[in-house]
Amino acid sequence: MYMHIEFKDGSNPYLMYGDKQTIIKKYRWFKKRYDFNISVLFGGNGLECRPVFGGGYAVAKYFDGAHKTTYYTKLGNALNKLNAIV
Repeated sequence: MYMHIEFKDGSNPYLMYGDKQTIIKKYRWFKKRYDFNISVLFGGNGLECRPVFGGGYAVAKYFDGAHKTTYYTKLGNALNKLNAIV
């Protein structure tokens, strides 16, 4: 599983590999300090997870409008889907 954080101006991309708990901890650290200035993408097992405007997280293989997207209200549940064997 990985987490990719990029600042909205395109500078200082941050990529982290790890388990679910480590990624959630580091995501909370970034969100607390740079909430509106970061763009986040989580990935694993061929799936991607992105935060949704208004709260929650969307998980899908492609975000092109033609493929099914699953919505989760909690980050832990969304990351569990990324860890599941497909």
